Amino acid sequence: MSPVKKTMQPALALALVLLACTVPKESLAGGDSPRQLHVSREITVAAPSADVWRVISDFCAIQEWHPAVANCEANGGEHPGTLRILTLGNGAQLRELLTIYDADRMTYSYAIAEAQPTTLPVLDYHSSIRVLSEGSSSLIRWEGNFYSQGDDQAAAGALGGVYEGGLAEIKRLVLGR
Repeated sequence: MSPVKKTMQPALALALVLLACTVPKESLAGGDSPRQLHVSREITVAAPSADVWRVISDFCAIQEWHPAVANCEANGGEHPGTLRILTLGNGAQLRELLTIYDADRMTYSYAIAEAQPTTLPVLDYHSSIRVLSEGSSSLIRWEGNFYSQGDDQAAAGALGGVYEGGLAEIKRLVLGR
């Protein structure tokens, strides 16, 4: 895990995400009534859920399992209010705020704290990732809700690709291939 380079009080971080999530209707494509979109991807891994959770449980471990993430810096651990800054391979950054963390249920949720339309063309983005036990195997489900900043299909396709790339790498890491 990368050393912590930035600090921010959890209350301030939560205030920032709440401010960022207040999307004026006029700011959406064409001023039309906004329609919330949902993207969900899942993958089955032939391994116990505890083994899968170990790979993804650290909020900043995404730098280890997502091919698009070159670096992750966080201001805290696994508790709501933790802000992580993801640096992508192309140098672009995303700021994400952990909103729910439940190790017992092997799930966490987060939101984009600052919209970056040139990096990810979405607004009011909220996502969760969860590991579910299926006998001796595991199901990983990654899903998100958002408003697109333009073409709904392009935004949903982009996020679907983000999820698929991460899930495939988690599976590869867990299975040691």
